[in-house]
Amino acid sequence: MRATHFGVARDIPLATARATLWHTRKDKRHETRDLFLASRLASLVLNRKEHFMNTKTILALAFAGLFAAISSADPLGVTVNNIMLDDNGPFSGTGWAYDPDTCILTLDGADPVTLSGKDTEGRVRIVVATNVTAEVTLSNLTINMPWWVGSASAFALETNACVSLVLAGENVLQSSDNRAALEVPAGASLSMTNAPDDTAGALFVYGGYQAAAIGGSYGGVCGAVILNGGTVTAEGGYKSAGIGGAYNGSAGTVTINGGEVIATGGSGGAGIGGGENRDGGTVTISGGTVFAQGGDYGAGIGGGGSYNTWNGGNGGTVTISGGQVTAYGGTYAAGIGGGGSYSYTGGAGGTVTISGGTVFAEGAFGGADIGPGRSGADGSNRFTGGSICLAGAAVSPAPENNTEPVFCAVVTGFEPYAPVEITTGLTGYGVNDLFADANGCIYLWLPNNAADYTFTANERLCTVRVKNGVGPTGVTVNGEEVAFGPAEPATAGWAFDAATHALALTGAGPFTLAGANVVGGVCVTVSDSVVNTITLSNLTLRTTGSSQCAFALEAGADLALILMGTNALASGSDRAGIEVAAGQTLTITNAPGDDAAALTATGGNCGAGIGGGKNSAGGTIAIAGGAITARSNTTGEFGGAGVGGGAYSTGGDVTITGGSLTATGGNNATGVGGGAKGAGGSLTVSGGSVVATGEGYGAGVGGGENQTGGDVTVSGGTLRAMGGDNGAGIGGGYYGAATNGVVVISGGIVIATGGSSGGAGIGGGYGGGGGTVRIVDGEVTATGGSYASGIGGGDIAAGGVVEIEGGRVVAIGGTGIGGGGSWGDDGGGGGTMTISGGTVFAQGFHGGMDIGPAQNGTGGPANTFTGGSILLAGSSIAPAPSNNTAAVACAVVTGFEPHAPVTITAGLMGYGKNDLFADADGCIYLWLPDGEHTFTANGSDYTVTIQNNVGPTGVTVNGVDVATGVTNNIQHAGWSFDGPTHTLTLSDKSPLTLSGVNVIGGVCVVIPEGVTNAVTLSNLTLQTKGDDQCVFALGIDANVSLFLAGANALASGAERAGLEVAEGQTLSITNAPGDATASLTVTGGDSAAGIGGCSGFGSGVGSDAGTVTISGGIITAIGGEYFAAGIGGGNGGIGGTLTISGGSVVAQGGDFGAGIGTGGYSIWASDKNTSVVTISGGAVTAIGGEMGAGIGGGDSDPGGTVMISGGTVTAMGGEKAAGIGGGAGDEGGTVTISGGRVAATGGDYAAGIGGGAGWDLGGDGSTLTVSGGTVFATGGAGGGPGIGGGNIGGDEMGEGGGTKPNVSGTSLFTGGSIRIDGGYSAAEPSNGMERVWCVTVPGLTPGAAVEIALPAEALPATFGVNDLFADDGGKLYFWLPDGSYAFTANSTNYTATVDGADTTATSGSSGGPARPVFATDGTALVFSGTTLAIKIVNAQSGFRYTLYAAETLGGDWTLEQSVLAAEDGDLTFTISDATALRRFFKVAASVDEP
Repeated sequence: MRATHFGVARDIPLATARATLWHTRKDKRHETRDLFLASRLASLVLNRKEHFMNTKTILALAFAGLFAAISSADPLGVTVNNIMLDDNGPFSGTGWAYDPDTCILTLDGADPVTLSGKDTEGRVRIVVATNVTAEVTLSNLTINMPWWVGSASAFALETNACVSLVLAGENVLQSSDNRAALEVPAGASLSMTNAPDDTAGALFVYGGYQAAAIGGSYGGVCGAVILNGGTVTAEGGYKSAGIGGAYNGSAGTVTINGGEVIATGGSGGAGIGGGENRDGGTVTISGGTVFAQGGDYGAGIGGGGSYNTWNGGNGGTVTISGGQVTAYGGTYAAGIGGGGSYSYTGGAGGTVTISGGTVFAEGAFGGADIGPGRSGADGSNRFTGGSICLAGAAVSPAPENNTEPVFCAVVTGFEPYAPVEITTGLTGYGVNDLFADANGCIYLWLPNNAADYTFTANERLCTVRVKNGVGPTGVTVNGEEVAFGPAEPATAGWAFDAATHALALTGAGPFTLAGANVVGGVCVTVSDSVVNTITLSNLTLRTTGSSQCAFALEAGADLALILMGTNALASGSDRAGIEVAAGQTLTITNAPGDDAAALTATGGNCGAGIGGGKNSAGGTIAIAGGAITARSNTTGEFGGAGVGGGAYSTGGDVTITGGSLTATGGNNATGVGGGAKGAGGSLTVSGGSVVATGEGYGAGVGGGENQTGGDVTVSGGTLRAMGGDNGAGIGGGYYGAATNGVVVISGGIVIATGGSSGGAGIGGGYGGGGGTVRIVDGEVTATGGSYASGIGGGDIAAGGVVEIEGGRVVAIGGTGIGGGGSWGDDGGGGGTMTISGGTVFAQGFHGGMDIGPAQNGTGGPANTFTGGSILLAGSSIAPAPSNNTAAVACAVVTGFEPHAPVTITAGLMGYGKNDLFADADGCIYLWLPDGEHTFTANGSDYTVTIQNNVGPTGVTVNGVDVATGVTNNIQHAGWSFDGPTHTLTLSDKSPLTLSGVNVIGGVCVVIPEGVTNAVTLSNLTLQTKGDDQCVFALGIDANVSLFLAGANALASGAERAGLEVAEGQTLSITNAPGDATASLTVTGGDSAAGIGGCSGFGSGVGSDAGTVTISGGIITAIGGEYFAAGIGGGNGGIGGTLTISGGSVVAQGGDFGAGIGTGGYSIWASDKNTSVVTISGGAVTAIGGEMGAGIGGGDSDPGGTVMISGGTVTAMGGEKAAGIGGGAGDEGGTVTISGGRVAATGGDYAAGIGGGAGWDLGGDGSTLTVSGGTVFATGGAGGGPGIGGGNIGGDEMGEGGGTKPNVSGTSLFTGGSIRIDGGYSAAEPSNGMERVWCVTVPGLTPGAAVEIALPAEALPATFGVNDLFADDGGKLYFWLPDGSYAFTANSTNYTATVDGADTTATSGSSGGPARPVFATDGTALVFSGTTLAIKIVNAQSGFRYTLYAAETLGGDWTLEQSVLAAEDGDLTFTISDATALRRFFKVAASVDEP
């Protein structure tokens, strides 16, 4: 049976499976619930039988299978106290019972229970019975309730159950809909810790839809949860808490005393606390590390919330006395406190008491850090200890310490993240479990005090002042703490307002700002119209409060910012990290001598990193030094630019002259330019380095969503621009053209990449036209995304105006330069293209031109070429180019140093010759009118003739440029060339030699139908990137002998093989006489083989491969990107017939294709793999693509027939495919090995030789015969066998893989050395008559050839011992039936006895047995009556010793006895009747029977 990786065998009749499977070729995500049910039904019906069973047979098998299921036990994968559960009736142990009918494992006693193993099919559900107190250890246990079992909990406590849970190893619990994974209902109690000897004991818990991970199920009330140790990760389901309440259920009581807890709420649920709109319950934390993240609208710790169903839940009661606690609220919700609501009121803050530990809390979008959700009522906050960091300084109501208000004092100077121990001072304040944050700060909350607080922390004396409700901020201006104002206010030029946290810089300065405040305690403003200089010296300012800005310039301000050390500024929603709006000016550089000075500026939601806030355009920003990182930290739909405008605003004017800038836009905004919905502004780069990345609909540099690109000028430095999904690299955003801006590049390096969903490299975003692009100098690489152009229009848009006067330009996209294409609509027109100098490479895809329109688009107004080297990858351009007065054609000029500059010093008057560079093949590409053109380049004279608009191609046949046949109307013997179609036809048997280079699709070789000829490739390179273009194709029934001289390369466009040999065509390849190093590298286009079949969708003959014979040369064959073999079938094609007898062959399949074999999914067309691969010599390496075998089947294809009698073969399967045999999910075919060295390695879960891995069942093994040679068969990772059927490959996430090998296939071993790594999963191996076992032969030289001396009785007479090589450990592996054996391997003697099990041979001396030595102690001859005993003393195990006697010296010898020595040492012959005349004796040693 052929198993697939999506669950149902292809051979299942429709009426039986009750489902039809459809497969999307490039997307393997097929496992829908309906298909899964179908596969489950089918698996009950089908056993592994022959193909095409009739319905009656299938039904009979179905009943047989059902009866078999009743009588045999199926292990469930889960053990209880080391007892494996199975489905063969109820059974139980002390304190537990399992019922297979309900799949419930009930724990009903007080005795300790340990649960281990894995069940992901819902066959084991753990229930602790009512009123039971139990101690349960989870030891590497995984229980997953899949959807089809209905509403089920992985581990449920019933009413009043009390469970102590101990964690050992890594454990996973996951429930199905409406049930908690670890269900603790009202009245029940759960405590959890790690095993005493396993501090890393962990539990991952995933609640079902509308249920908590730990706590309540849908509509239920959570009981008591106590966490004392271990690592617990809990993710709540929709509308439910990670730990606590579910949807429509109450939160209960959660206590955390230790361990590490990570709790994440589902949408509407708190991390710890309530489900949607429910109160937070009671949460007590005294130790451990706690991270709590609310889902959308849920508090980190506290109440749940919702978008618009009701008010947010109240915060409940939260008490923290120790540990490290981090709490993030979801949208509109508190970090600790009330849940949020968009349409209604947020939840009240609850009762929060903190007396120790380290706490970080952050609310979102108006939710308090500690307190209510947005617009909610206050609760109460009592702070009597701990380090309490509030991200936005948002706490409501203001906290007290039982008697009076307390205020935050930031204490700096500690080691980041280090523990802080306060040993003296602060009497009555809780100082346990204090840790510094990333900035080395702690946050103490203390009341006003007339005197300073003095205390010792980490052996350092600290002094803190809290006065008039203000504590130290941790930030200084010119060395003075800002909280208490300047010593001389009248002249200082700065002031601080504690109520608003505003630090106003009103004077000319200079000012130096230093320190850290990450709680919104300091917000810097540079006052109106002030011109000043500010130095940031290791300054960190962060606020998350809505509309709070860390650093803002007011109207007319002009600021020079100097950087020292490492600085960071981050603002709250709607504000820029550094706010520089229109009319304001900011210049940034590094301090002298501090070249590593850095600044990271992060804007809040809708704000730029540097520039405008929401609805605010960017100002004038200049960067001359420093390492600047600017980003918009956007969580909403519309973000600000990295540098430029805020959301809905234009980009301002940005100039980079030095330093480095990394700028990343928020959602739908640009890296540099407009915010979302904002146009581009201007960017000028003359030095330094810029990396600009847009997001979503935004360009890298230019316009945000629906906006144009602005002006970009680059004269130096480096600019790397990457558009968001739909934005240009440089230019417009989604549906934004570049028409309102001009891109001018006159130097530097520019790399522009359009978004993957349709933005041009330089030009328009998706749907936007190309604008105006002028390139004078520099190096430019522009790559369009999807169908968009490299330079020009985005998807479906026209190309604009492009002028190239110099530089080096590479443009690749749906069109290289021109209009954007489309998957379903007509493409954009080509625009206006002018090239007068420089070196240009342009390549189109998806039917688009290299220069011109996209597929189905109209040509632009004109393409004018008056200079430059212009390489068109597919020779596609429209309209045809001219030089303003006459048509021009491409002349390929060869013979230059690859990549070297080319200087034309004479000739070609009026032609632009600046910035010319040869390509990788040493060619330049001049576009000239008809006529003869003479010029001098790099000191050599050249003459180029253009006639009838055809120029030299760079390729010759028998020394004549192929274009000559066109230009001079000459008929050449055996060949002809058609200029318009670029077709070189080789039409008869005349010997032909092809040489030269053409990489622009200018020469495509065709062997016509029925022609037989001999062709020599002599240093020939042919390449095309044009869709459906093949550089070397055989026609129907063509037969070609290909001889290789020098280095050759062939590469075709999409849908066509590199060297196309389809079914019915014949190709032989060898090296030319005397050229042993001759080589050929062949690359297929997408969906086509390297050598063999095309895709079946283009104009090629077919996807099935023909007959290919390789007897010499160095051959490398690479299949196209998808569904293509290296040698064999194209998309859906069979591998044909391949024979290799010599040479060196490397075959690499594209994804889903075999290295050698089918292209993938040929099974759907032909129902079997008729490929035949025969290897008798040479060195062969075959590498399968993803899901493709090394040799055999592509994805979902069987293995075909493989015969190896010599040579060296290395076969490596891709993911889930065999080394030799089946592709993913399919059977191994027939494999026969009689010689050579073979190493076959399977991909993940697949066999080395045999079946590929499947989804519910691996493919069947091979029919394998080995009669000689050396075989290494290695199974893939995850349980793939060395030989046999494939294993289960798991789902898309790898879950469930490696759990069930398909024991199938046959193995006939009659010779050779066969090493199997990864296990054996086939029928018992035999020699055709009896079972054989592995005999390991050790002690040989690693990797060395091994010769075996075989006496007649030593090994089976037909056992093949040719082509044996020891492995890396110096061993051979013979497979022999029961019996005793003796043999010599490389002059070392071995014996082995096989007795129903694998064994290891033992070795004796080297060089054969030593000459026997008679005993010298008087026992050599001993008479006793008529008995004579004769003894030798140096017998060797495994050798035969034969006693001969003679009556007279020199007389005839008579054989008396022959004995096989069983062990080393003495050996005695006994003659019982010594009365006959025997006077002389000798003993001979031998391997053979005498």
